[in-house]
Amino acid sequence: MKNSLSSFTYQNPIHGSPSLRDPQIIQVKGTYYMTGTCEPFFAPEGCPHPGVKIYRSEDLQNWTFAAHAIKPAPDTWYQEKFWAPEIFPYKGRFYLTFTSNIPNSSHLGIGLAVADEVAGPYTVLTRDKPLAGGDANLFADDDGKVYLFSWGIEGCEIDLETHSIVPNSNFTVIQKGKAGEWDAAGVEGPQVFKRNGIYYMLYSSWTRGYEVGYATAPTIKGPWIKSPNPIYGAQDESACERNNIPYTQSQEVPFCGVGHGAPFNGPDGQLWISCLGICTQKGASRFNLSCDRVSLVIDPLVIDGNTVKATLTWTPQAKEHPNVRAC
Repeated sequence: MKNSLSSFTYQNPIHGSPSLRDPQIIQVKGTYYMTGTCEPFFAPEGCPHPGVKIYRSEDLQNWTFAAHAIKPAPDTWYQEKFWAPEIFPYKGRFYLTFTSNIPNSSHLGIGLAVADEVAGPYTVLTRDKPLAGGDANLFADDDGKVYLFSWGIEGCEIDLETHSIVPNSNFTVIQKGKAGEWDAAGVEGPQVFKRNGIYYMLYSSWTRGYEVGYATAPTIKGPWIKSPNPIYGAQDESACERNNIPYTQSQEVPFCGVGHGAPFNGPDGQLWISCLGICTQKGASRFNLSCDRVSLVIDPLVIDGNTVKATLTWTPQAKEHPNVRAC
């Protein structure tokens, strides 16, 4: 990747990034920070897990370790298998959500931590008891209310000061699609943002490989209307066969899955998307995240009217910096 006075160039997958699932990027004072699900991704129960790590970068390609935000704590409920952490700047502080397995249970819970600096140190606020759900995403509305979205996809209002869910505030956002639709296997990874009075939510499904779609709503509680097709991602032949859906991806695409998309402010000052990308050798017909290396994938995210657009790229790309014109 290269930054000059007039352009920003990149090529997917970003090989200088750490191996993370569910990457989420935020920009703080000109520096990018990223967190996500750390390896080992699918280790058996009892296998040590590092918890939540944070990385930093000046150019979105060369990432270095910044902090160990959350570590497994033997005397708490969050001891192993940490998933989909996210950093949420709010009123001068940084809230971090993460999903972890609850011991002696088949359930997962959401943890909430807070810090005064993006790299921490973080204090876990839900040490004694987790919040319900997984794949947590926080969103602050214009009226100051904060909402927590989780897989399923469900929403609720949350009080960050008391780190508790506001009673009777739960609502359903969207559900998985019908048989034959691209999101029929399940929906996860919600990401909510607002533009020009419209609420947008990115979400992912593993039905055809790993892909990202979106829904829109006039109010935070809906009604949420899904776009009928994914806007970004990649297909896997075995996943399509398993779910009885035609495999339509061009052989030129080097990915068999690109998903769990999260929006961030990119190098051109516009909205971009960050995803995990899974590459397999040519001819491979599988979607095995436990053994394929995952890499960061980024591209611009365009809002055209009420429509969200994004184009998956894997060749060198260049974007002009804002306020710079070619001579």
